[in-house]
Amino acid sequence: MKTFFFLPILLASILLVACNKEDFEEERQFTIYCHLDSNEHLVLNDIANLSNHVDLDIGIADIDIASVRYERENKGLIITPLKIGHTIVTVKEKNKLKYKIDIIVEYEGVGNWDIKETKHTVICDVSIKEEIEHGLLNRCLFYNSETNAFYQSLYFENSRCRLLDNNGNERALNFSFINPTKEYEFSDRKTDGEKQLYTFSLQYKSDIGVIPQHKIGIYSIDRTTEYKAKYPKKNISRVLEEYKVECWYNF
Repeated sequence: MKTFFFLPILLASILLVACNKEDFEEERQFTIYCHLDSNEHLVLNDIANLSNHVDLDIGIADIDIASVRYERENKGLIITPLKIGHTIVTVKEKNKLKYKIDIIVEYEGVGNWDIKETKHTVICDVSIKEEIEHGLLNRCLFYNSETNAFYQSLYFENSRCRLLDNNGNERALNFSFINPTKEYEFSDRKTDGEKQLYTFSLQYKSDIGVIPQHKIGIYSIDRTTEYKAKYPKKNISRVLEEYKVECWYNF
């Protein structure tokens, strides 16, 4: 008799646990990085399998940070970055939460970078080349004139960033993004010196969904026009600084 008394309760408990486990497994949560300066919408194709459901409810916590829509023809969720910041997108199917997506909007060149290669290209008359090369090092933000070596890391923190080397030496920089030209403006925070405009070129970025994500890029500043004006008779054809950077993120 005792066995029959507890059997319905045992079966109900097993069914309840199974339902809870199923609900938990169906919900997916992950983080997506969007970049304002890439001019690209993000298409999350993994959500394409929801396209047959009419009662799809898509919500976003902060409409100023990003916009979101679902398009059956593009077979995915379309996310458009609008402003630097963080927001959350939720996707419900038949009133049941299916996806919770953290959206982080930043600039493509922002990251905790390792500086892998440094390159200064100076093409001009031999008589002036050494002087220009020496001048570049003196004004170069990525170079530590006290240690006569380049910094190895570039870390961003909102409107500021830091250059570091392996010995603990540091240079604090002010940073701002110039939207019309898509340039990164840096200046030495301590001396409030010359504001220098760098461009960032993305060389490689791993696909969405790969964890951790990986990207490689090049910061560069072309000073050719400036030095041509300074030395009009020295056959200046190229004065260029390049810094190849690499980072891993979204662990």
